[in-house]
Amino acid sequence: MGPVIHFQNNAFDPLAEPKNSINLVFGYSVLAWLKSFAKDSFEMGEIVEEDHGWSTLASFEGKQYQVHGGHTSAEGVIEPDDEWILIINPIRSLKDKLLGRGKIDSKDPLCVFIRSKMEADSNFKILLVED
Repeated sequence: MGPVIHFQNNAFDPLAEPKNSINLVFGYSVLAWLKSFAKDSFEMGEIVEEDHGWSTLASFEGKQYQVHGGHTSAEGVIEPDDEWILIINPIRSLKDKLLGRGKIDSKDPLCVFIRSKMEADSNFKILLVED
């Protein structure tokens, strides 16, 4: 797995998100926020639901990624200090996975770019960035 950014953002309203029909997991708001400025900086695909939140494909500086958005609420109970997560995974071939090649960390250009956007937005409070 690639870097995981844990953060708080009270501007997102999980209850206003589209319903995830696979699992009651929020995270669409995070990817919609990312997509709002992606058109000027990189390519992003459609935001789709999955069993652990929401996901999209992205292309940045010639590299391909799968970006996941999620929220740590329990069974749809929303608290003001709930944590959101953004997971950035590189798309790698089976051979690269087997050989351990192509892994990324928090210094990856897309992760650095996203963190800079979060740090410039006063609604974000970054709690932790895991490699």
